[in-house]
Amino acid sequence: MKKIVNVNVGGFAFVIEEQAYEKLNAYLSSVKRNLGTDVDADEVMADIELRIAELFKEDLKSGGKEVVEEILIAKVITIMGKPEDYGTGEPVNEQQEQNWTYAENNNTQQRRLFRDPDQKTLGGVASGLANYFGWDPLAVRIIFVLLVLGFGIGIPLYIILWILVPEAKTTNDRLRMQGKPITVDSIKQGFNDFKNDVRNIAGKDGQKRVRTAASSFGNRVEGAFSDFGRAVGKIIGVIFLVIGLVIFASLIKYLLTGTFSFPENASEELFFGNTNLFFDNPYDYYLLFGGACVLALMILWGLLSAGIELLFKVKLVNKPIKFITGGISVVALVCVIFAGINLGKNFTYEESVEKQYDIPSKDSLLTVNILKDEYFSNRASAMWTDEDELIKVSATKITFGYPRLAIKLSESGRTYLEVRRSAAGPRGLTAIENAEAIEYPVQVDTGSITLPSVFSTSVKNKFRHQNVVGVLYVPAGTIIQNKHNMKRIFDKYDSYTAYDELNDAGAYRMTKEGLVELK
Repeated sequence: MKKIVNVNVGGFAFVIEEQAYEKLNAYLSSVKRNLGTDVDADEVMADIELRIAELFKEDLKSGGKEVVEEILIAKVITIMGKPEDYGTGEPVNEQQEQNWTYAENNNTQQRRLFRDPDQKTLGGVASGLANYFGWDPLAVRIIFVLLVLGFGIGIPLYIILWILVPEAKTTNDRLRMQGKPITVDSIKQGFNDFKNDVRNIAGKDGQKRVRTAASSFGNRVEGAFSDFGRAVGKIIGVIFLVIGLVIFASLIKYLLTGTFSFPENASEELFFGNTNLFFDNPYDYYLLFGGACVLALMILWGLLSAGIELLFKVKLVNKPIKFITGGISVVALVCVIFAGINLGKNFTYEESVEKQYDIPSKDSLLTVNILKDEYFSNRASAMWTDEDELIKVSATKITFGYPRLAIKLSESGRTYLEVRRSAAGPRGLTAIENAEAIEYPVQVDTGSITLPSVFSTSVKNKFRHQNVVGVLYVPAGTIIQNKHNMKRIFDKYDSYTAYDELNDAGAYRMTKEGLVELK
């Protein structure tokens, strides 16, 4: 039977055999005597005890033990080094080399990631990573800069590491960060180095070195930013030239073909192809379009001259030219604003007119037929196709291919279709007239309804955001049969009130909860 005692080592409580305790106490006393007076013995001893406590915990955990035995004390002394093996200034003997080799082999895997407070620029993350991977801190900082400029993740990544990675506060942390063996001698040397650094910096020579280093660092930063600014200037110059050339090519293409697009699209045809489609008079059109072209030329000139100056240091603009181009730009901008205000007035009010069509029922079955689309593709969808792709202009009318049909529960038990036609105008009465001028013929028969896939209006009514929405109200229990291409205008989302999202189906049933598919 062996006597045990409770001790506190490095702030941790351990159960230790009495003989092991006596050996550990003698070892620590001898270490303290051999430290001398050139270091703060209490600080070094605290780090030594903390390292011994770590070794105790590692050994007890790996061996499944709870009591520190004498053999573990001997192992720790071998790792940490005997007091007579350091601090004497004598040559290293063979036994010291064996002890240090053993210590290094047992501490090789102890390297950990810490933030380095001694070489930090901000939070010590870059220098800590450099220590962990054995790299130059400058290389890590360059990587962070590249991550900021190239991918935009450098700053958040640095902040996350700053928060998660602990700082190396103690000598043990610094040694572990550098992958050095944690022995009594290395702890003593590390503490001495840190103390000498602080003492040197506090002296006059140290302060002079700090000021010189700061000045040198400032010059390097200034030079780096200067080089960076020149590089950014050249990049901006290239961007300006490219944008200017694109504008120039677009203007040339319009003069040759009458379109800006590659290829031509319907919205451009609607706006530029016929002056009567948007504007009440041709003067507003010429003011807007002419002013926009002049502004584009001024922007083109500014981009090209700025790009050439940034890239080649050649000045193309002097004060008289700036005055002339500035005056032209102001006049062109006033024309664009004036014509734009007149154009916007035509969309001040939006009104709608509604019409209901009663549908005679037939055995709770209703057939919906959508006429063939002769203007656009039957595969087009009012929900998934851009509206400007579903517009065609002829000499007499504008055709729109995006009417929508929703199917909802009829609370009154009637079966009927409600068609709402809407349009804009400078006044409410004009908007109503534009809405009433929309052509959307509906055919109703017993148990069936036929709807066009498009609607239209005369070109004299101009484009005033015309739209057609139909809502088919049916009582619960009615089966809606898709006779021909109902998906062309069917608005599944406006019809959805049931449990599952609707898909394209050959038939649907109306329930009290909403429309459901028949499979």
